[in-house]
Amino acid sequence: MQLPNIFNSKNALLLQSQVTQLLETNMESQKYGLILSPTGALELLEERNIALKNSGRLEFDSSLTLKIIHCFCNSPFIQQDDYETTLIEIQEIFYDMKNETEDSISDDDLLSLLKNFFDHECDGDIEYLKGKYLDILSRNTKRHNQTKDFFSEERGK
Repeated sequence: MQLPNIFNSKNALLLQSQVTQLLETNMESQKYGLILSPTGALELLEERNIALKNSGRLEFDSSLTLKIIHCFCNSPFIQQDDYETTLIEIQEIFYDMKNETEDSISDDDLLSLLKNFFDHECDGDIEYLKGKYLDILSRNTKRHNQTKDFFSEERGK
């Protein structure tokens, strides 16, 4: 099914507005030596669209991408040369985890968990984050949801 252009950010005006919003995050991130380039901002949005499609999710604006930038720009483990790539990977991980946790964790809470794991458990190693810690989070969330569902069903009998 082909979605209208406004839903996949191909509309030139919408895309330009989103790029501008992402570039405005440089006001904060430059304090940490990180600058998102116009090309990097465009790539981040394009990769977001791919991640959304791959995860079967929809978003109507770039607010989550902005939250990711604000949350992670102060990480001591992100350097300018890997800034854009790291943001793209975190964005992809985020959408995968929303699916894995069946949307049972709010966006802000999930970002906080990812940031904590990234900075304190994984020392900025994105592959370690993808592997060990996200698997643990996914399993624990599913187990919690199954327990909650079980007790809800028992009360209904």
